[in-house]
Amino acid sequence: MVPDAGRPNPHRFVLTFAFLLLASCSEAPPAAVKVPSCVGIVVPVVPTVADLWARREVPVRAVYFENRKAGWIVDNFGLWRTQDGGRSWREIPGFADYSFRDVYFESASKLWILVQVTEQNNRRVLLLRTTDRGSTWFPATPCLTLEGSFEEPRYLLHFSGQTGLLCSSKSVFYTSDQGRTWSKSNLPQTYVTAHDRSQFSFVSTEHGWFLDKTKVCTLWETKNSGASWVPVYEGDPGEAIQFIDRKTGFAVQSVGVRRPVLFFTNNSGAGWQELGYVPVEPEPFRSELTALPDRTLLLGVGRRIPPGRSFWLSADLGETWSRVREDRDESALAFFLNKSTGWVLQTGKMLDLLAPLRRMRRTVLFTDNGGQDWRALSTFDPDTEAWSHDPNAPTVDSETEN
Repeated sequence: MVPDAGRPNPHRFVLTFAFLLLASCSEAPPAAVKVPSCVGIVVPVVPTVADLWARREVPVRAVYFENRKAGWIVDNFGLWRTQDGGRSWREIPGFADYSFRDVYFESASKLWILVQVTEQNNRRVLLLRTTDRGSTWFPATPCLTLEGSFEEPRYLLHFSGQTGLLCSSKSVFYTSDQGRTWSKSNLPQTYVTAHDRSQFSFVSTEHGWFLDKTKVCTLWETKNSGASWVPVYEGDPGEAIQFIDRKTGFAVQSVGVRRPVLFFTNNSGAGWQELGYVPVEPEPFRSELTALPDRTLLLGVGRRIPPGRSFWLSADLGETWSRVREDRDESALAFFLNKSTGWVLQTGKMLDLLAPLRRMRRTVLFTDNGGQDWRALSTFDPDTEAWSHDPNAPTVDSETEN
């Protein structure tokens, strides 16, 4: 069941505790009744260049796999799930009237999504969650307000158990009750974009860091899931951070330099030292750094001229790097389970200014040898709005991962 199951108006369900309990215990569709007017945040629809640009930069929101078989793709227009490693995809029904703004995978079964729906001259922003891989969806709160603020929620930063963080256009908000209530954190006001989420890194439910780059670059640390933060470093260790445990972290700087520079800390961010350059093409921009469960580092680096994106892996904590994929698509996304097994989602051309307004062609690629070989598994056709795959394409087995 999803918010608009049966395709009635998606804002005509009772969002009370009794309804949620009934919906979770019965397969019969609930009665459609009017939603309380406070559900979501209502903001005027004023099309701006900034809005189009923000959506243009993220034509696909996320790709996520829990193992070699089961995974997700989430974009502006919907959710797809695969059970065969990416050869075929099933769209989660019921979101035809929604536009996806962001997604956070707490696990493969627990997702948080931020969606919006346009009603007359307003758009309503909703925070929904599922704990059963998308079979049922519940509003995180019957009245999503950010401490009395009219700031519009934009991005989901971190969720674990009862706690969570999201940001508006300029502030970060914290919840300790699965999103029912929100309060503003003590982090300085900042403008956080989709790509700036690489400035956050958590190694547990409680312990995380935030790299603030608005004025004087400051690294903040929390040990209570984001309820409060303390500054631990003032300087410029980079633009994206990634910690692999409570002491060890990495940062990468690719803006304003000829090649990305990697930095390292072994004292929880209190001090940093330069490790050296990553051997990517000159003039990089916008890097994202990810730590895999096997402590392999995954680095994604974009370039503007010519447009493109490359992905690099390091199995020795940043001392050496190997390029695993080079794409002329600067919006390509990569997800690796470990140093051997990964997927790349190729999306539309970034120069297409209509990208935010329509679905684009995309292809799912797979490797199980660390990027030495890539296989095309499936392709989405925007004209038919359907996924297809070559019947002769090899399957993704479920053998033990390296």
